[in-house]
Amino acid sequence: MLKLVTDGGPGTSASAFALVFLPLLLVLVYPTVAAAHPDEGPISAEIVSPAAATESPAAVVKMNDDMPMYSPETLTIKEGQTIEWKNVGIVSHSATNNPKLADNPEHALAPTGADIFNSGAVMPGGAFRHMFKVPGRYRYFCLSHEKDKMIGEVTVEPLPKKKTARTHRENRSAPSNHGLMYLPEPAR
Repeated sequence: MLKLVTDGGPGTSASAFALVFLPLLLVLVYPTVAAAHPDEGPISAEIVSPAAATESPAAVVKMNDDMPMYSPETLTIKEGQTIEWKNVGIVSHSATNNPKLADNPEHALAPTGADIFNSGAVMPGGAFRHMFKVPGRYRYFCLSHEKDKMIGEVTVEPLPKKKTARTHRENRSAPSNHGLMYLPEPAR
């Protein structure tokens, strides 16, 4: 049995009760709340995947409590690069491009064939990473602060096409002139 020692002052019993039972209540209630909102959890990305943890992100977007709430609000990266959203505020924030979760579906955008991402609630000091595999424009928002215009945009540029080696048919019996062409001397 847990015994609380208090000074017996006003409000002590309520404070002691809250200290003991509030954490227990949160542990019991949170799974029920999370199950009631299955669309609000992460969809296609982990908070920090093993692959993303080993390499530095191409860019870091700071999630702030004041404007600009995403800093930077817009950025450009290359196909296959990762962005990290870092919560530097004192309240939870998120980053998602799921139009089903948006108050205004125009606040969510992804190119055809791209994965939908959703960080879920990122607590203060926490971070979320997502790798962008499909070139194009992405628009994302914070689930809690969409009405406060917490909206960001990423442009993902395609990687340059790889040059393939061309096969040359050369007459190996003729001496090579290394691509030089000799012109006849002008008549005198």
